[in-house]
Amino acid sequence: MGNFKIIHDLMVEVGPLLEALEISEYAEAKTWTVLLEDFLIILESDEDNNILHISTILGSPAPEARRDTYLNALRYSGEQQAENNYRVGLVEKDGDLALIKTEYTNNLDRNKLYTTLKDFLSEAGKLNLMIESTPGPQISLTENTGEIILPA
Repeated sequence: MGNFKIIHDLMVEVGPLLEALEISEYAEAKTWTVLLEDFLIILESDEDNNILHISTILGSPAPEARRDTYLNALRYSGEQQAENNYRVGLVEKDGDLALIKTEYTNNLDRNKLYTTLKDFLSEAGKLNLMIESTPGPQISLTENTGEIILPA
């Protein structure tokens, strides 16, 4: 039985456990989308390599916080890629960030897929908080017009 059929059967079981609002399957592309309250997860089966790619779009940092947010995302990717197979990438220049995880499909069962997706959603939630809370340059105007004080 190929990975597609295995993952199809697992998605039928795992979708309700995730309280998915909708699950769509695209057989030719070997892809599924899972619509949840806070995220849309995309799962793509790479049968040649026995890998399941899991991704979601995160938030977009405010323009004034982009640099710091992108640097934090780069650090995060460096730390997490080797340990947990998480990566953060840009969807497009100056745009949204995406969280990506690679999961090997060897011995994939309902519990493993469910746990992987729950952990993925938890990680996506934490990253969205980081994106929202990354401070941009803080500027305060003084009483003197034209004078700007930058934090040290």
